[in-house]
Amino acid sequence: MSKTSVEGKKDRLLRLGREQEVRLKEELSSQENRSYARAAAYANAALRYYTAAGDSKKIKELKAKALKYRQLSASELTQTLPLISADIQKVVNDEICLVIKKCTSFDTLNECLDYLARLSRLVPNYGEIAKHASEHLPLTSIIANHTVIDGEGHLISDDDEENYWTYHHYDLEMQVYIYEIAGVFQKLRLEKDLNNVTMMDYVLSKGILGSEECVKLQSAFVNHFIVGDNIAAVHILSPTIEGLIISLSRRLGIDVVAQDRGRITSRDISLGTNNITSESFTNVWGENFCRMIDYLLYNNFGPKLRHRTAHGSISIKECNDTSVVILLYILIKILNLVRITKTSTSEPQDDK
Repeated sequence: MSKTSVEGKKDRLLRLGREQEVRLKEELSSQENRSYARAAAYANAALRYYTAAGDSKKIKELKAKALKYRQLSASELTQTLPLISADIQKVVNDEICLVIKKCTSFDTLNECLDYLARLSRLVPNYGEIAKHASEHLPLTSIIANHTVIDGEGHLISDDDEENYWTYHHYDLEMQVYIYEIAGVFQKLRLEKDLNNVTMMDYVLSKGILGSEECVKLQSAFVNHFIVGDNIAAVHILSPTIEGLIISLSRRLGIDVVAQDRGRITSRDISLGTNNITSESFTNVWGENFCRMIDYLLYNNFGPKLRHRTAHGSISIKECNDTSVVILLYILIKILNLVRITKTSTSEPQDDK
């Protein structure tokens, strides 16, 4: 490609970027019909063109504007929507109550926790959700995909409409399951004496974890059940569970050694969406379980508890009972997926 043609392409991109900035300015100057959602869209469009043109000054400027107007559009939408209310459908409510009742109906706490961990219906079937989403992709999801933001105002995705729609459905299903799981833990505290001691006894009864992991878990249990410090509990449980997944994966034959630009290092990988949903992990742990871990700990469409605790972006109010319950559920799920073999190695059990 000649230098002239390259410059011509860059000029065109810069011109298109300026056009979007003009539209942005016009939108903001409109007093009666001003929409921050449209302003964010114009800023984002300009940012795309300037990024392609390599204009670093404009990239920095438009990034700030796009974030600002996306944050304003969220509050704008909240202010303009009418107040509504709706009761949960009786059939759904009854089903939730049945799950909670069944999971807490056994004689001992350990039996209740084992049943909860092995109840496969609480783990969404990712394959079925993805298939349904790909077959029923509405135009509205394509539009929403270019405007949906996370709790900090950042654009979550603007490329893969099908992935956005898949996780939209996944999130709806998972929220119901989280409600059920939280209900089970609450009832176990009231009726089965679930506390820091009995929870630790349950962990130790599995005989899977090392002493260092047990010490960390004991600290988290004390903070949650005795002190009521869920901030500490969340920040201890998140990395401990990640470390547990890595260490057990190594014992199960998964390569968890990190690579630095192709060179093998002596440190472990840092878990995230790419590796927890890779074949090496899903072939051993099962795709549905790996997708649930990804959604709860790492994925932008979920609470991403591990990612946000690691980067210090989780808020105090998000370090609550529900977040701790999510992490405790992952823990008991892991403890029930793995069994000790006669050769002192671990292997995952079928998720029945």
